[in-house]
Amino acid sequence: MNQTLYEKIYNKIIEKIISNEYIEGDKLPTENELALEYDVSRITSKKALDQLAQNGYIKRIQGKGSYVLEVDDTKLKKNVEINNKKLVHNLDNHLLIGIVMSDFNSNYGIEILSGMECELEKNNSFMIVKRSYDDQTIEKKVIKELLNIGIDGLIIIPVHGEFYNPTILKLILEGFPVVVVDRQLIGIPASFIGTNNILAAKNAVDYIFERGHTNIAFVSAPIKNTPLKDRVEGIKKSYFGNGVVWDESKLWVTNIGEYVHGQEIYENKEQEFQQLLEKIEENPEVTCIFALEYGIANFIKKAVKKLGKRVPGDISIMCFDEPKTYTGDPYFTHIKQEEGNIGIGAIKLLLEQIMNEQKNEKIMMLNTQLIIGETTK
Repeated sequence: MNQTLYEKIYNKIIEKIISNEYIEGDKLPTENELALEYDVSRITSKKALDQLAQNGYIKRIQGKGSYVLEVDDTKLKKNVEINNKKLVHNLDNHLLIGIVMSDFNSNYGIEILSGMECELEKNNSFMIVKRSYDDQTIEKKVIKELLNIGIDGLIIIPVHGEFYNPTILKLILEGFPVVVVDRQLIGIPASFIGTNNILAAKNAVDYIFERGHTNIAFVSAPIKNTPLKDRVEGIKKSYFGNGVVWDESKLWVTNIGEYVHGQEIYENKEQEFQQLLEKIEENPEVTCIFALEYGIANFIKKAVKKLGKRVPGDISIMCFDEPKTYTGDPYFTHIKQEEGNIGIGAIKLLLEQIMNEQKNEKIMMLNTQLIIGETTK
């Protein structure tokens, strides 16, 4: 069975001790020197040295280096035999994977985690899940905590701010196994898996046009992350393909506040609701509103009903990612992402990196399903 990168270094050093290439008292190469020699990240070489120290083969002295201890030959040979037969994580055969997500709920995320858990179960491995709440400071903190625990790889839905989180960039550039999910880091050589949001949004708007709607409104949170930017691009492609003039002055609202865990009531909620009411009243020709996220679709439905209008009798509504209902029948017409397959694919991409079978970036875009519900006519 293949060995992880740190295990290769770990076993190679033990073999050199057995052959007396390293003897008691010898100073081992530094983390940086080992990283360069084996073409791995410094984090990986550090993990190998830490494991050697934990198992009593070397002593690490801060600021001075790592030194070989006196070890019984029988113990050394037995260790090599064990490690050549199976994967090791702290002397057992489990990998430990860190998962960092902005948040997860029934709308989006739970099925991704379920897919990851199922795939890790097949590989006799485990995951630790942390939430960043779309805050880069928290994101940096939880990544550091996971690295200190000793994870073998990281899967992350990154926070999108003005700049990418330097902690993530450093891990990727150092060669630590990282897979980015949902929000692609444009221009960064990281493996990625997510939805083909451009195609999904284009197909959705094509469907709306096919149903006879020519005056469509769009509502979203601020367009600052990759999925939302791609959805806007897909909408524009549909307009161009259907020969319809793109006009953002219709009902194009992009300042609806994003939901943050624990902040069900946020400061601008009433102000945003009033703005939505006014926009709908000012544009009576609009017959369909496309919400780029599920939570906003409920917000729109409330505004439409507040104005005494019917869904879908007067205004149709479409969105992304409706959670499953108790009956299994969809309410909103929506785009369903392949969340379970995203989770499974993310683990597979990460394991390829950990096993050193694939070091270059790999991009995987999954298609979606258009689910017809009760909110379009």
